[in-house]
Amino acid sequence: YVGKDYYKPKARSGRCTEIIQRKVYCWGGYQKNIPRVHDSEEKRLFCSVIEIFDIETGLWSQQNTSGHPPLGVYDYSSCTIRNNIYYFGGWCGHDSCRHNSLSSLNVENVMFRK
Repeated sequence: YVGKDYYKPKARSGRCTEIIQRKVYCWGGYQKNIPRVHDSEEKRLFCSVIEIFDIETGLWSQQNTSGHPPLGVYDYSSCTIRNNIYYFGGWCGHDSCRHNSLSSLNVENVMFRK
């Protein structure tokens, strides 16, 4: 499904994607406009969105999340257990700030937890 009326995800690198119930979840990664700071309201708003590819329909969508998204938005590790995606570590985008934190995203209520 390619066309101007369909949502297309932003270009990115340094991220992971996970599959749960025939949907591909894409969060974070190096993107052009993410603020290169440790933490800010702007960065949290930017990182409070997840992009989802539905394998059945072949369409991408974007969904806002709630809770507290991880600050390590680049080069993190992730895995899934049931309906949760776990995010570990990552680079924050400034200097040599690496994180040693674990966060989860529940895909049913689309909420991040520390």
